Amino acid sequence: MAAYEEAYDWLAVHPDAAVEEFAGAIDHHYYNTPNWFLEHTDYYDTANYSRDAESMTNTRFGGGINVFLGEYAAQSNTLKAALAEAAYMTGLERNGDIVVMAAYAPLFGNITATHWAPDLIWFNNHTVTSSVNYYVQQIFSRNAGSALLASELTGAEEPSEGLHGAVGLGTWNTSAAFSALKVVDNETGEILGEDDFSENDFADNWINVSDGKWKMEDGELTQSNARTDTGRYSTTGTAAYFGSADWKNYTMTVTAKKNGGSEGFLIPFAVRGIDNNYFWNIGGWNNTVSCLQQVSDGAKSDRVSGTVKDCVIKSGQEYELKLVVTEGNVKCYIDDELYIDYDISENIRYESYQVVSTDDTGDIIVKLVNVTGQPRTFAIDIAGAENLDGTAAVELVAGDSLRDDNILGQEEMVTPNVSELSGITNQFNYTVPQYSVTVLRIGRN
Repeated sequence: MAAYEEAYDWLAVHPDAAVEEFAGAIDHHYYNTPNWFLEHTDYYDTANYSRDAESMTNTRFGGGINVFLGEYAAQSNTLKAALAEAAYMTGLERNGDIVVMAAYAPLFGNITATHWAPDLIWFNNHTVTSSVNYYVQQIFSRNAGSALLASELTGAEEPSEGLHGAVGLGTWNTSAAFSALKVVDNETGEILGEDDFSENDFADNWINVSDGKWKMEDGELTQSNARTDTGRYSTTGTAAYFGSADWKNYTMTVTAKKNGGSEGFLIPFAVRGIDNNYFWNIGGWNNTVSCLQQVSDGAKSDRVSGTVKDCVIKSGQEYELKLVVTEGNVKCYIDDELYIDYDISENIRYESYQVVSTDDTGDIIVKLVNVTGQPRTFAIDIAGAENLDGTAAVELVAGDSLRDDNILGQEEMVTPNVSELSGITNQFNYTVPQYSVTVLRIGRN
């Protein structure tokens, strides 16, 4: 359980907490993949975060409690991460009645003593470089509205790929044995793949990407290394993969036994490659919890919200594990007990994101985020606005590739661009570049 979840539990029991006991906002911290931020721009919307001070149970969190998002980042300094953070910030601004403050973290990274990435600003004894993330934060902060204006974006939905991909077996700082692996099509009952581990053909049928010591013997696949190389394999763990990236709508079953070590099992699924998959972490965090995690473009998420459950894996005991994977949902069972029922169909993906606000200048501030590799034209209709002066200041952060990254000591690949747009009326079309964050500050007389 995250610390802020414990804080909600405490406040539910102490609704009349004195000022000296409660600062007035819950401090949220999370670092997740770029895709997580793109899929959770509605994290603080009223459907997920209650504004009802009388209720703490009908949504993810809430009870009318304000949020200070004290630390957040998309786990990379690439343009993709910066775009994902920008999209997420449109949701933060849209829910400014609850999210009263937000702070990117970390701020500074000394390249001579790296302990964490990403950072907003990188430096050494001779030079300094601003990350792409920094420039996105910069244009948002320079154009922070003080009042939200109602806005709606239509036509920006992208179809979801759904859950599909191969499966896998693995561990984290744990040795284990697996047996009786089977993957069955949910509709037809056809066996998509199975391995009884009776023949030592691991190298032929499995893709091994980790430092584990794998062996097939007597109907078991054993992984006998109780230490994971957390430097090289911090994303995958000690894992091996089986099957096809085309698999979908399937049920995976396997028997697992812990032989030693500090945690439990990792069960990858929907594997489209070592850099893109989900996995069920059983006995993670020093053998305390079961949860889902996601690997997206090589970045690993924290515990997926809504999937965390207490769990302790005992050495020497066999566990019957089952995952039922459909296009938009996964259910995970241990010995027929449901541990996870996670629906991804609600995580709607978009190609563009927006938020509109104003401040004490009276300007109309339009923020537009385009996460696709093509220019996008917005038909902007400013209904009811009066006294437009016909111009807009434009601030832009854009790049040519999602992998663009400002590297210390090299010329920065992505920097802000400032310009002015004329001919603004209540209705006009505006085209933003590919992979871009745009702020239009529309003036009024």
